[in-house]
Amino acid sequence: MFSDGKLCAITAIGEFTLNRLRLNRPPLIQHRLRKQRYIAETRLLEQYQQIMDLIKQLQQQQITLLAEQRLLLEQQRALLKLLLNR
Repeated sequence: MFSDGKLCAITAIGEFTLNRLRLNRPPLIQHRLRKQRYIAETRLLEQYQQIMDLIKQLQQQQITLLAEQRLLLEQQRALLKLLLNR
């Protein structure tokens, strides 16, 4: 099948069948093109969903890292306070 939705025969029998069944008539071509678009859109939506899942994971990791960083900063402040009060 070509990108324009038309079928192309690769054998003489295929050519006969293509012509006899009129497989390149406009309604069939439009149907093939709609089906191709639907498949492409479905794949794109699946990719978007995977990206969204990765973003959620990254956000969770960022929240965890920020909490750890706050804890470390509090510990450093406490150490500095002890050192400066000597």
